[in-house]
Amino acid sequence: MPLKTKLEELMPKVEVYETQIQELTTKCQNLENEKEELADQLCATLNQGFQLALDQVKLLCPDVDISLASITKEVIEGQLVEIGDE
Repeated sequence: MPLKTKLEELMPKVEVYETQIQELTTKCQNLENEKEELADQLCATLNQGFQLALDQVKLLCPDVDISLASITKEVIEGQLVEIGDE
């Protein structure tokens, strides 16, 4: 079979593959965008929950100073330290 005939035979497949690549690229980008949105929502929910907990502590123990409390801190050996500063 001549090369030109083989090329003409394969071109429709190439076009289908190029279309599939474009569709998959678009789908991948959409999923990445959705992942970012979900991560943002998760962070907002976490921050809101932390603030609600602090508000309860303020109400239940109004004389306690919670100004050092932070969502980025944890208790290690009785000390409040930044997460990851171990």
